[in-house]
Amino acid sequence: MTKREPNHVEWGKPSIDEAKCTACGLCAGICPTETIQMMDGKPTPMNRDKLGCLACGHCVAICPVQAISVTGRGMKADDVFPLPHHSERAGSEALAALLQSRRSMRRYADRPVDKETVQKLLGMAATAPMGFPPSPVGVVVVHGKQRVQELANDLMPALEKWRFFGTPVGSLVMRLIMDQPTRGLMRTYVLPVTEEI
Repeated sequence: MTKREPNHVEWGKPSIDEAKCTACGLCAGICPTETIQMMDGKPTPMNRDKLGCLACGHCVAICPVQAISVTGRGMKADDVFPLPHHSERAGSEALAALLQSRRSMRRYADRPVDKETVQKLLGMAATAPMGFPPSPVGVVVVHGKQRVQELANDLMPALEKWRFFGTPVGSLVMRLIMDQPTRGLMRTYVLPVTEEI
């Protein structure tokens, strides 16, 4: 084990298989930190002290001949997948229609969602852009009506504690620890919703 500097960041490490590489330059053109640059007509990984490889996987995904791999920052080979062909991608109008039709549902059908559909949705969500890779985001799936009810029963004691802020003493505590807009939100939204639940 080696001693690291307090602010040390382990950057990713791209590798290019020169036998496969066609020197098309797509990887160098898409690299957000310019860790891969075109040198003497071929893409070359650069050693950078400050902002190095983020292990975002863009170079791996865009390479048409699968000549690039990236290690480090928790990157695994199956974290990267080929990009869909241009004909399979949504255009701007289709994307706008999707975003405009997106709504949060609160009236659920009384039927279970099969696990295959849940896995498909999780797989799609895993491809969403992340802030700074690797992003340690986890998902917990509570599957089945009975499990959801068990979770609700577990959460009720926590919600009961929120009711304290609706009392005169709780109102005084809110004045001490919350700014005016937050207190207003508590009174007009959070506490009424808590009571309703």
